[in-house]
Amino acid sequence: MPAPRLLTAGEAFEDLVFVGLEHLPSPGKEVKTDTFHATFGGGAVITAVAAARLGIATSILSALSAPTAARLRRERVKVTNLRRKGEPHAITAALSTATDRSFVTFNGVNAVLEPRLLRALGKVSATHVHIALRPGSAAAWARLVTRLRRRGITVSGDFGWNESLADDKGLPALLHALDLAFLNELEAPLYSHTTSLADAYPRLRTSRSNVVVKLGRKGSRWLRADGDVMMPAPRRGRGGYDRRRRCLRRRLSLGLVARRDAGDVPADRQQRGRRVHAAGRRARWPAQQARTAASHERSPHGQRTPELALGLAEDVLKLAIIGGAGVRVPLLVGGFARSTLHVDRIDLYDIDQARLAIVADLARRMAGGVPVHAHAEPEPCIEGADFVVTSIRVGGIAQRAADEATCIAHGVVGQETVGPAGFAMAVRTIPAMIEYGRLTARLAPQAWLVNFSNPVSIISQAVHQHTDARSIGICDTPAEIFEDAAHALGLPPAACDYDYFGLNHLGWLREVIFQGEAQMARLWDDDGRLDAAYRSPLFERERLREMRLLPTEYLYYYYRPEVALANLQKAGTSRGRVVAALTASLFEDMGKGVADPILRYQQYLAARDASYMQLESGTTTPRLKPDWAELSGYDKIALMTISAIAGNTGAVIPLNVGNRGVLPFLRDDDVIETPCLVDREGPHARPVATVPNHTRALITCVKEYERATVQAAVSGTREDAVEALAMNPLVHSRPLAQQLVDALLPR
Repeated sequence: MPAPRLLTAGEAFEDLVFVGLEHLPSPGKEVKTDTFHATFGGGAVITAVAAARLGIATSILSALSAPTAARLRRERVKVTNLRRKGEPHAITAALSTATDRSFVTFNGVNAVLEPRLLRALGKVSATHVHIALRPGSAAAWARLVTRLRRRGITVSGDFGWNESLADDKGLPALLHALDLAFLNELEAPLYSHTTSLADAYPRLRTSRSNVVVKLGRKGSRWLRADGDVMMPAPRRGRGGYDRRRRCLRRRLSLGLVARRDAGDVPADRQQRGRRVHAAGRRARWPAQQARTAASHERSPHGQRTPELALGLAEDVLKLAIIGGAGVRVPLLVGGFARSTLHVDRIDLYDIDQARLAIVADLARRMAGGVPVHAHAEPEPCIEGADFVVTSIRVGGIAQRAADEATCIAHGVVGQETVGPAGFAMAVRTIPAMIEYGRLTARLAPQAWLVNFSNPVSIISQAVHQHTDARSIGICDTPAEIFEDAAHALGLPPAACDYDYFGLNHLGWLREVIFQGEAQMARLWDDDGRLDAAYRSPLFERERLREMRLLPTEYLYYYYRPEVALANLQKAGTSRGRVVAALTASLFEDMGKGVADPILRYQQYLAARDASYMQLESGTTTPRLKPDWAELSGYDKIALMTISAIAGNTGAVIPLNVGNRGVLPFLRDDDVIETPCLVDREGPHARPVATVPNHTRALITCVKEYERATVQAAVSGTREDAVEALAMNPLVHSRPLAQQLVDALLPR
């Protein structure tokens, strides 16, 4: 019999899993549940089953109970059982609520397993060995791994949460010896001796590029010296083909044999393939990452439990970008190209064809070989797309600058998404967006329309009400306040859950939850932490402490409009004018030709980002994106959303979606911004607790204004426009609304 491609080695457990508990038992108390699973567990077992189901010749080296050994053989896994007659097998009891888990383990034969594994592994024959256990001696395992690699066998390891291992002086040698080391988001800081995931990344990112950090439903992050690779979490099911697509492909790759010199793993799949890895078993995790600890069996309720879901299917994708001459399009294209999404082509359309030619050329340079096509009409761009991204600005950046200047001249805050300037932009943009939504529904009925066009809340409301397109509004503002608050609290942002509610650019963060525990109480009485929650000085500490909420930065215009206006008047300009000048310089240089277009583009993005909220807040310090920022960014929020749908990941992402009762004081068809669980069916808004009265009043007022603005844009009448703008909280009278409509939207 030929040697197996994969051999897994490590501990095995009989798992007794109690799920659906309302709470964990207190001392001396009993809790009951109607849902129970008896299954097998342990990283070696899970990985062996996953690989065997992928069709990979697999064997396992472990101490197994008789039922587990029999089950593995039925899964076509070759079994070498190191448990001797009469020795008790290991058992774990898992108690699981909606937000937490506790474990009790009887170690049994696993207490004496390590020396047996070390001896047996010295004699094995395989292409790749995956080690999944809690090593007692890192040095001994480092020596074994070195010997195996000298024989041409690649080796990976997943050691779980092990505080004694973190203090083992042999750990660095062991991690260095491995071809791949898998750590979860809690283990990475532990083993790198840092306090946060963001700090752990640079410590673990070495020239060997051999560390993969598992991020639960967000997937995994392969830390590489030449640029990290994000890999989405496996799908829960096989998924169906869309037979109308021109090209369909299933990608079956195993990340455990992802060495660059792995003979039969194509190079593109080494970098972009879906990874299969053992799940971390001992760490506790937040609600958005909780999974039932059961095998891939049918549950009593007829649904598949997810732990061994393999994610075998992923179709190639066509992405269409409407507003393809936008300055952030190359950034977006580069993000998609570097991702593990199997993007077959990216199509661009814009009414500004001259600028589109420049942007398309730059996008191709950043696309990593993914074909980028520019179109003169929207129909061929949209037709057959899987996702249609819309990011348009009717009138361009020059119109934004003019709108903001008009507002300032009338004594009103000028900003492109709130107040009169946001109103004018919405009225101009809505007719075009409705047309693009209807084109998408007709030419790509299965596609998701992912809207970036500002003001996102109003535009998404219009598309939701007036087209049949499956639409989502996205913005990275909530993700930014999430990660800033988590970082201020000393927590890894990707490991936290967030209680957030509101509308786009009118949202509040109420709580950060880490390992099932609320964290924001630590923020309110600590000046340093409270200041660190924002990248620009916007809100008074006293206001934040009184509200016990963190408003997103655009609420600055509602809470302190007179300060924002005074700062803009003092500056004698607006951010629209600053961005317009930067953008004009960029395209002038690109039109003439520069030695390094990508470098010039990156310099433009840095200068643009540095000016964000600078004039309005009155600060002279450029606003720089922190090195630890992982969640926010124009490209990242789009990639997270599309990856969650295409990969069926169940990631939780703040999105603009239909209300459907989440905020009971709004209509069901109103668009709100709220955390959503995102899978192949799209976004599913999570419940939101009762919101405070003052936020409810402002949300209600702004949503009434948004509905009226959509009506004004659709009807095109002057009367409707004045009526809508007079409802805006930043416009204090109907006569002022009349003056602003005449100035912003001349007949």
